[in-house]
Amino acid sequence: MNIVDTALIKGQFLLVGSVDIFRTVKVPDSLVGRVLSLTLPPLTSAEILKSATSKLIDWAFDNTSSNADVRCDRYTRADIIELILRGDFPSIRELPADERKSAQYDQVGQDMDLDIIHNVKKPDRFRQIIKMMAKRTATETSPTFLSKSLNLSRETVDFYLGMLIRLSILIRLDAWSSSECHREIKHPKYHIVDSGMACLLRNFDNGSFENGQKPTAFAPIFESYVVNEFLRVLLFQQDNYRAYHWRSPEHRAIDLIIERDRDVLGIEIKAAMDFDSNDLSDLRSFAKRGPGRNRRFASIMIYLGS
Repeated sequence: MNIVDTALIKGQFLLVGSVDIFRTVKVPDSLVGRVLSLTLPPLTSAEILKSATSKLIDWAFDNTSSNADVRCDRYTRADIIELILRGDFPSIRELPADERKSAQYDQVGQDMDLDIIHNVKKPDRFRQIIKMMAKRTATETSPTFLSKSLNLSRETVDFYLGMLIRLSILIRLDAWSSSECHREIKHPKYHIVDSGMACLLRNFDNGSFENGQKPTAFAPIFESYVVNEFLRVLLFQQDNYRAYHWRSPEHRAIDLIIERDRDVLGIEIKAAMDFDSNDLSDLRSFAKRGPGRNRRFASIMIYLGS
């Protein structure tokens, strides 16, 4: 605290990993106005490919933008699958694929801060919940369901989920509510942060996602990959945005909602090579008959076609 007060130099950083300085450092002050906590996410695909940072979200909220303003490189389905399998964390050194997978697997649920892991009473169940969340990525998962499936108390499940979020293994995407309809579903969605880890935990490789192979398994992996990409580039946009998902009691759903004041962007994510008007029905329903009718609403469809 003394350093911040006496050396009035902007841009002093402490790299603390997954340690929460506001919880673990014992100081007689809340540090409000002195310290700002920033979360450093994994690399975006643009950073991995050394491409320009995406400003797609700013573009979507810009009243003067048009489709002609969008510029992007072309990638095939195989290219995207390779990025998904690769994962998003930078490599310290190059390893053959098999050795890299083995090293990653050994770290899952083990390479964690001691101040967190010492509270884990059942480490085998902790690894089980990581694997289960990899299988249920991009789904609304109730802690009650996990409690019954793993024979753990609700309190323990909540604690483990909190740790996975704090360790940047999992993200929680809360449900968007318009405050106009009390019947909107309020359950959060969980996404595995690193797509490579999700594939590793589910034993997926290049052959797993060939056309016609495991279509129901690939869809949530692809959705989580896209959601994480959008969440990471939020840091690079001009405005401040908030991210959610949305589902109505009539089973209308939008995979990702990005909000700025009363402006809303809906993003649907499809793992298919093409789509038709039926795939846009939930976006249209939200905009015309749902809570989007009283807001400025834009929409984007992400799919694997050209």
